Amino acid sequence: MAYDYNAENSGIVSLTGTWERVSEIELTLKPETGDPIAVTLADSAWACEVTEPNTQTKCHPKVEVGAEEVAPAAAITPETGMELYDLADFWLGCHVNINADNTFTVAYDYNAENSGIVSLTGTWERVSETELTLKPEAGDSISVTLADGAWACEITEPNTQTKCHPKVEVGSTEPATASAVPESKNYTVLYTDKEGIEYAKVETKDASALPEVDIPVKDGFTFAGWQTRPDVTKDDLILGVSPYEVAPGASSLYGGAGMAIDQLESTEGTSVTVYARWVEPTEIHNAEELKAMAQDLYGNYMLANDIDLSGEQWIPIGMYFSTYETVNAPYWTFAFRGTLDGAGHKLTGLNIGNYIADVSAWESAASVWRNDGVYSGSEAALFGALAKANIHDLIIEKPLLNIASDGDATPYAAALAGFDIGSQLTNITVNEPSVSVTVSDQNAQSRTTAWAAVSGLVAGGWSDVINNCTVNNASITLNAETVRSHGGEFYVGSMLGEGYAFMDGNSATYEMTVNAEDKSTALTDAELIVNVGGMGGTNTTQTNGSFTGKMNVRVVKPTGAAAISIGGLTGSQRYQVAEKNTIKADITTDCQLDPENGRLYVGKVIGSTNIPYCIIQLIFAAPNSVDYAGCRANNASVLHNGEEVTALKGEALTVNDLPLTYIANGDITAGDAVYPSNINEVIAKFGSAVPASFLQKSVIVFVDE
Repeated sequence: MAYDYNAENSGIVSLTGTWERVSEIELTLKPETGDPIAVTLADSAWACEVTEPNTQTKCHPKVEVGAEEVAPAAAITPETGMELYDLADFWLGCHVNINADNTFTVAYDYNAENSGIVSLTGTWERVSETELTLKPEAGDSISVTLADGAWACEITEPNTQTKCHPKVEVGSTEPATASAVPESKNYTVLYTDKEGIEYAKVETKDASALPEVDIPVKDGFTFAGWQTRPDVTKDDLILGVSPYEVAPGASSLYGGAGMAIDQLESTEGTSVTVYARWVEPTEIHNAEELKAMAQDLYGNYMLANDIDLSGEQWIPIGMYFSTYETVNAPYWTFAFRGTLDGAGHKLTGLNIGNYIADVSAWESAASVWRNDGVYSGSEAALFGALAKANIHDLIIEKPLLNIASDGDATPYAAALAGFDIGSQLTNITVNEPSVSVTVSDQNAQSRTTAWAAVSGLVAGGWSDVINNCTVNNASITLNAETVRSHGGEFYVGSMLGEGYAFMDGNSATYEMTVNAEDKSTALTDAELIVNVGGMGGTNTTQTNGSFTGKMNVRVVKPTGAAAISIGGLTGSQRYQVAEKNTIKADITTDCQLDPENGRLYVGKVIGSTNIPYCIIQLIFAAPNSVDYAGCRANNASVLHNGEEVTALKGEALTVNDLPLTYIANGDITAGDAVYPSNINEVIAKFGSAVPASFLQKSVIVFVDE
């Protein structure tokens, strides 16, 4: 049994076991733990009731099995409803639902924080026995044709212009009956190592999707992943990654179990065995040994002394490919996911400028697992990409980063990491970082807008945990211009650029300068977004921190849409609450914006609150619960152009000309407080990345105190 939470954690297997038939109309599921579950056949459908363990949401999964009469090959028809599907470019799932009531929807799964996004609706009509026409509410009609036993069409995803070719097979010629039950296949997965130590043994129905088990522990060693072969050494690694690595917890979007070149297949009733790879700690004494971490991206490393990198043109450790942001952590194939213990030692002389990496080796090796997409070539940091890594007790002294891009690259520049997903970063100090980025879309070929994220610690972070880290006397500069398009997105902060992290006990002192100018002559406008914060351009939570510095922001876009958000802590707060921080900031702005379509938000703590992200928070809320977003209990003193800022949040949110103090999906009562449903009004004004049907019946209350 698996759940799709419509975010970075999708297809989560939470229950496994066996089943048996009780009668012609009933099965019993027998989980390894918990009570049995009855599955019954009624009204031509097998169905059951299941309670999701985290939110206690009751789910009623079912499958239609057809009428008792023999179903012909063309039983799947538009008139009875059908779904066409495609996984385009290995990351973009496209669903076309053609409904029996002559309506249709098109939805996309981006396999990241935005999943199941409905982007097109309308009606359809049959043209002939082999052709339908979809008529969207806006845009051109789409032809759906029947050929070679399948209905299919071509659709272009609007944001990336990726062409999708969803289809559905119309069925085999074998008869189907109401009593049809899926064939039972039982596998045993044995988790062991080359010494034969048994760590777990799990029954499963699908050998290509390994059940997730607890990470094993072995004295003196670090676990480096489950393998399809018993003894994987450094000589087996390809560009720092084992080709025999598997990813428990989810079946790969790209075929097979996780990344492994070996497919985990077995006949019914037999075992599949995976083996723990163990790595011993490796001491690092010099620059060459530090660079050698790239040869084993799952390794366990410890600095033995201070290391001087002067004279090195540093190439970041861990590679980031363009598909990574849209998939889960197990599929960040070439990211560093090991451990680095700085042991309190310093890295000095880190110097990163524009570099040209020969990616042919990575592109070739990627075919071992899957196609990693186009290498971005734009991350500038000690680590280009981290995925569930553990970095701690490290000092980076006076790093110097100077990056310029005028093409498709989207610079992510910071001292420690360009990109990170799910890592633990603790007790890291960056002293006097100098980070300078110049970006333009003038020569871009595939991107439609300019983009950059710049900071002193991590440029782009998703679900990372950052505790007790310090950035001292940071000098951060972003110079950006839009030429091909009027739009772009820029994120600047002392510790985070574009970040969605869980942070506690961090501090920074800084001076940041942002210059962004629209020079485009394009006929169609696009929104220019600039988020600047004393801690981060965006963030999720930050508690018990201290942030002091100056922000100088100049944005020129006299005509068209622009949103400039500047906060003493964060430019744009996304999800949850920032609290118990000490904030002192001196903000200077010189913005030339459209009087009607240009917006400048300056707040003591938060520049603006992103409502579509707050709506996503309702996906994870417990039913009939109260959750919070915003800021509280912060000690902030902020000047804007020499005058004291009094508003904690720069943007005053309203709906129907009334202050927006909460978002409620359904009528919610909590104690003496009553929250009438307002989700439809909120979505109508601010939009939503997810349909309302995905949300829990609960409320998000905005705190501003």
